[in-house]
Amino acid sequence: MVGMSRINILRRDMNLPSSSSISVTLADLEGNSIDLNLIASRKRYPLASISFSPTQIIGNIGYLRIPKMKDYPTEKIQKDMLRFQNTSALIIDVRGIPGGKHQILGDIWGYFLTMDSGPLVANIVTNREKPIFDKNRLHYRPSHRESWSGWDKEDLVALKEAKRKFKPEWKAPEDLFSQCHCMIIKKKHF
Repeated sequence: MVGMSRINILRRDMNLPSSSSISVTLADLEGNSIDLNLIASRKRYPLASISFSPTQIIGNIGYLRIPKMKDYPTEKIQKDMLRFQNTSALIIDVRGIPGGKHQILGDIWGYFLTMDSGPLVANIVTNREKPIFDKNRLHYRPSHRESWSGWDKEDLVALKEAKRKFKPEWKAPEDLFSQCHCMIIKKKHF
């Protein structure tokens, strides 16, 4: 696993011992899980040469190519999703993207909720506090504190319910980590 030094920075901040490996448990909603032990690696892997197709419909399958997450136009997503509303499947291709803003995820996810779906809390996150960080620095995700003035009444109900159900396995030290920030997705209408 490349990037173990970053894991060890987090371990240091959590007063845990440094190590050349990390144990990870992956679990699904049905309770099935698998434990992995990842070993640090200094080997670098070259990026494969990838050719990309433009967004299109192939037979009855939509193919949505998202070449970047930063500054990708919401209007383009809306136009493409309208084209795909009667297809039997959708491939969303995000290969080769180095990262970016998370707003595009909210633009897409909302199309996969049922018509009667209310707001859905899709992410609850906290981050290490540093004097150089803005206290609302996760707004780019877009994730906001519970006290954010942009939540509507339905959002606040969804936040309260998510907070009631959310049971973190590890309690972040309040003096080192921010309050929880949440991302909410909502139904998109064609």
